[in-house]
Amino acid sequence: MTAHSMRPLRAKPKTGSRLHVIWLLLATQPPLSLAYLLTVRQHWLPPRFSVAVVLAALPVVAGALAVCAAVAKSGGKRAPVVAAVVVALVELVWAVLVAAMVGFALALQSG
Repeated sequence: MTAHSMRPLRAKPKTGSRLHVIWLLLATQPPLSLAYLLTVRQHWLPPRFSVAVVLAALPVVAGALAVCAAVAKSGGKRAPVVAAVVVALVELVWAVLVAAMVGFALALQSG
């Protein structure tokens, strides 16, 4: 082995693993929000806006990661990243609807 053949290794961000994290964040929000709404409807848990805010943070973080991944990709396929941003926006709309449903549940509780 010569000194010329030993090049320093540079770590490149793996966009594939970043996409897995993005899709994992996007996949967890709808079932968790539905489960929370069902437990509120069954009166197992009290309605709280804090839960809706935490659930709304998941697509926000996923969208931010997707935008960072889109900026980091200079070439190649951007379709999965753009799809993740679109899904994140749809889930943000769903999060607003969940917050509205929690608001209605709080209004019903207060009489």
